[in-house]
Amino acid sequence: MKNGWFTNWPLINSFIEGSEKMFKFNKVCLAVAATLFAGQVFAAPVTQSQIDNARGKGALNETWISGASAPTYNVFQGFAAGCDANTLAVFNNGSATAAAKPGSSAAGNFLAYACTRGGVTSVVYHTTDGGSFNAYAPHIPNDVDGDGVFGTTNLRRIGKLGSNAGCVAQTGTLSLPGQTAIPSYKSCAIVTPATAADGATVKPAGGFADVEAGLFGVSVEGYGVEANANVGQVFGIATSTALYRAMQVAQGIYASVAAANAADPDYLPANAPSISRAQYASIVSGTAADAGLLVPGSTAALSLARRVPTSGTQASSNATFLRNP
Repeated sequence: MKNGWFTNWPLINSFIEGSEKMFKFNKVCLAVAATLFAGQVFAAPVTQSQIDNARGKGALNETWISGASAPTYNVFQGFAAGCDANTLAVFNNGSATAAAKPGSSAAGNFLAYACTRGGVTSVVYHTTDGGSFNAYAPHIPNDVDGDGVFGTTNLRRIGKLGSNAGCVAQTGTLSLPGQTAIPSYKSCAIVTPATAADGATVKPAGGFADVEAGLFGVSVEGYGVEANANVGQVFGIATSTALYRAMQVAQGIYASVAAANAADPDYLPANAPSISRAQYASIVSGTAADAGLLVPGSTAALSLARRVPTSGTQASSNATFLRNP
């Protein structure tokens, strides 16, 4: 699958040198990382007070991106690469006590990054809730979620930084090159700015997707532009350990589960069992009564876990196994 970036404005500069499909956005704080290196001698991480002060002076660079969760840490690193040394701070809606790395489950699906870039206070809100299609959903009318309502989607984000009283400092710090002690804040309040404006950006300017919009049955024509960021995304089917081992035996990869455990403790791809398109389609349709479809003779219950309809992973699965679209 292609991966990249989508925008409903002309591309001014790349935000990050390679991540997934990008929905390009305009201006503000996401210029090419290499263009801003103005470190400050007495630099310190940006605070909410500093953000509020910059906003009051009309000197705040601020934007919002949304979509796939897979490239979250890459996006964070890309933003950080353009920050003045030791000015970066991270905000999330998770509840972990310790500083949480963006992209981890502990950080949640709503984040924001802030720093100074060339001395200018800059903020990017980052929403990964719902997955890839939410790079497009705020801009392209759709009913991808299947709720019968056709229209654009009002996404949520971290509430306006500068006055988000919910944010609480986590213990410890994160680090990146040029950012030796990055403070992280948890429990930040979430808002839906399209219906309850809070004074920060109302709509995402663009976002990242694991797959192109066409796999969700919509077109970006007339709404924006997709750009390939030249980074591949690998998809696969996950199973329980018991089913994985049983399939290895059933497919003759190993003589027994005990042999598989001994010879393949790291679950190497070269030793992985396979599943056919027809088998998966039977599981999805509900015609497979039990695991006997995959392990002949088995009567064990077979349960299928799927992602939300707006997930790029789910869209890729639909296209690969179900030929949909």
